Amino acid sequence: MYLDNKPYDIRVLDADEEEALLEELSGTRAPTKVRNYLIIKMMLETGMRTDTLINLEWRDINFEEGSVYIDHEDPDKRRVIYVDWGFIDKLDEWSLDQKRKIGNTKWVFTKLDGERISGRYLRKMIYTYADNCHLNYDGRINPSVLRHTFAVKLMADDRISYQEVIKALGLKQRNNSTAQYRKVVKHRKALKQYEEGKIDEFELDEMFY
Repeated sequence: MYLDNKPYDIRVLDADEEEALLEELSGTRAPTKVRNYLIIKMMLETGMRTDTLINLEWRDINFEEGSVYIDHEDPDKRRVIYVDWGFIDKLDEWSLDQKRKIGNTKWVFTKLDGERISGRYLRKMIYTYADNCHLNYDGRINPSVLRHTFAVKLMADDRISYQEVIKALGLKQRNNSTAQYRKVVKHRKALKQYEEGKIDEFELDEMFY
């Protein structure tokens, strides 16, 4: 659930909001909706930026390893993100559909004419689907929100170090965004303690305000 008076400035989806956004695009065979589902899922699974996603090539996906190579031409940002096998299977299905309906192309996400999608289209698409499932009440849903959501989930995993999160995001060092991610994680953990009765409302306020 979206919470008011949060001690951070970024918009992040919670698990229910992620599910609602993906559900809006599931259960269809329409090529553009299948593609759009995979775009949103890719951003939530990898945290890649808009430019990286629209330039993603099929050679960047390793179907045998279940991984996505990101920014492979930039040694400072190059990284590999492992995704779930169900998603890999859906990407494989999309590659076959793309060949049958669009033709051979090196780009993973294309329009029906085989050309790459644009950043403008991507932003509008995400905004529209978020609006359709009533997630856009604050008018802040954009591709960056999906990246923030990926980062927060990663940072909330105690098995993953802060430096590993920074690397997974393609950053050289911590910045204002990573500081915001830490605040989100801290806030969510505190709220969980409050809901479980481990801290009271006063203690919750003391932690953040």
